[in-house]
Amino acid sequence: MKQLLMWLILVVPFCLIGQHNLMTYNIRLGSVDDGPNHWDKRKEHLLALMDYYDAGIMGLQEAQLFQLEYITKGLKGHVYTGKPRTTDVNAEYSCILYDTLLYTASDAATIWLSPTPDVQSTGWDAALPRIASYAFFEHKQTKDRFWVINTHLDHKGEVARFESAKMLTALAQKLFSQKPFSVFLMGDFNARPEENTIQQIKTIFADCREFCITPAYGGPDTWNGFDFDKVPDGRIDYIFIYDARARMRIYKHRTIMDHYDHKYPSDHFPVMIQCGVFVPPSRKNSLW
Repeated sequence: MKQLLMWLILVVPFCLIGQHNLMTYNIRLGSVDDGPNHWDKRKEHLLALMDYYDAGIMGLQEAQLFQLEYITKGLKGHVYTGKPRTTDVNAEYSCILYDTLLYTASDAATIWLSPTPDVQSTGWDAALPRIASYAFFEHKQTKDRFWVINTHLDHKGEVARFESAKMLTALAQKLFSQKPFSVFLMGDFNARPEENTIQQIKTIFADCREFCITPAYGGPDTWNGFDFDKVPDGRIDYIFIYDARARMRIYKHRTIMDHYDHKYPSDHFPVMIQCGVFVPPSRKNSLW
């Protein structure tokens, strides 16, 4: 342990180049009657949370167009990439919101998690159409580059979740083969860590909470159900990393449990990481 701490103190500051803040957040759709937790009553608090934590890239789930318009109006310089999962007026997005002052995005696309990923469709035993949106990001100053995939797996279909996980691992490998940079996978997976869906994801991905070089802050559970008086029970929101060349390090992981007036801004807690590109020290600069 002492050797590990010494390595972190002495070596890491010289090897982490820049910092990237990534967040996943199921913001709870706004077209439903949630009573005291209705979108109009919580939207200012949710926006304030996003603004304060200042993640340059955010994967959102259950986001509807009017919610995205409100958020992008409030967060100056932010835009989103990704298509809705259906064509109706209240369609939900699993989009990627990003700060254009920091990042450029390219190679963006949305796929449906089904045997026919290029057309609107519902896969296997899923209750609803499910999608994944992805893009390739480059930081304007550091020139760091990486992929981000954001998704929201089905809440009922166990087969659909597992088959979707297989699709997502295959997608990550495909993207890495096209541009060999780290691939982040984030979202609401509607599955706990021990379930086969998450185990399939972890055949190639590392869980950023486990992979973090410092202790994770905040509890593991991310589902609160708007119930402030109940202990949260259910880790279903994650950020994973696939990094075949081991260039990226995760050095902070947080479950954000902020609240207001004994209420939460959403029925999920956002999860946020801080990461940086790792450059092995040369012999000239080595401390060993």
